[in-house]
Amino acid sequence: MMEVKEAKAKVIRIRITPRKMRLTADLIRGKRVDQAFSILRFVPRKSARILHKLL
Repeated sequence: MMEVKEAKAKVIRIRITPRKMRLTADLIRGKRVDQAFSILRFVPRKSARILHKLL
């Protein structure tokens, strides 16, 4: 079985409210990276573009 490793990434100096970013982040939290990319591709929000770059 593969060991799951955890990573952290941080974005600074973005102009978006935390609540708006959290709504999009909750959609992909806990998902695999390829699943997260496919979800973010179809979310029509500014926060989705930011999270896509972050991943």
